[in-house]
Parts: sequence; structure tokens; C-alpha cells
Amino acid sequence: MSEKEEVLHNFLQNFKDEDKPQVLADMETEVNIGAQVASLLKDNNLTYEEAYGSLQYAYDLLRYESNFLKLPDEEVN
Repeated sequence: MSEKEEVLHNFLQNFKDEDKPQVLADMETEVNIGAQVASLLKDNNLTYEEAYGSLQYAYDLLRYESNFLKLPDEEVN
């Protein structure tokens, strides 16, 4: 291995390949919605920074809106 190849090899060890997300349970709906969101981000030609910003905003919005969710009434015996 040449010195250049060795330096490159050592440098690239710091970067892991991203694996395809794994689904640990029957989550067909969630996977489909996630794929739709990823497709929407791609269709809008967002940079990775813009896409992650959009996802962070969506997460923050869902967390905020969770304060206003109405829980189902529990039946009292």
C-alpha cells in the first residue's frame, strides 16, 4: 500500500457508511410515511442542511402540537 493509500485508508476509517434504516417491528405505515417525507424533500431539491432543518422544524412542531392533543376518555367502572 502506498503512503497516499495508507493516509486515505486511515482518514476514511473515521467515516462510517450509513446503513439502510432497519425496521424492528411491523411498522408499514410509519415506513411508508417516512419514505414519502424523504421523497418530498428530494422533490423540492433541498440541500441536506435545508432538509435536516425542515425535519427539525417538523419534529419541533409535532412536539408543540402534542400539548394540545385530546386523549380519549377512559371508561370508569
